[in-house]
Amino acid sequence: MRIFRKFLAIILPILGGILLLYSAVVEPTIQRQFLILGIGFIVILVGAWRLFHGLLPNERRFFKLRGEVDAFVKLVRHLNTESYQLKQNASLHRSQVIQDLQNEMHAAVDRMVEVAGVPSGSEPSVALDTQQEYDQAAAL
Repeated sequence: MRIFRKFLAIILPILGGILLLYSAVVEPTIQRQFLILGIGFIVILVGAWRLFHGLLPNERRFFKLRGEVDAFVKLVRHLNTESYQLKQNASLHRSQVIQDLQNEMHAAVDRMVEVAGVPSGSEPSVALDTQQEYDQAAAL
């Protein structure tokens, strides 16, 4: 399915361009020129904006892991913003926020480990003690 999506992303704008050229060069009547021109623009937009992705089936199986990774990326963005602000204006509040973000990121990684390799709709077959292992390593 991935190859088909890439194929559509390449071929649709090309097909739309061909329709635009056809309407301008070959078609003699103005009404049909505008009709083909409109269809060509729509095909280009569908290909360029990848609007066809919603029509094709989703091949992802690990939705929980994807959600955790998306949340982690948001944390990284927030960390970057706070770190930049800290470098601009050092304050005790900002450093505490960065420490809190670091703790949230550690918890997010632990959640990712729990849901990694588990397809959506099923539960992990083995309980992972990553938080206990992390706490023991931090105590040393």
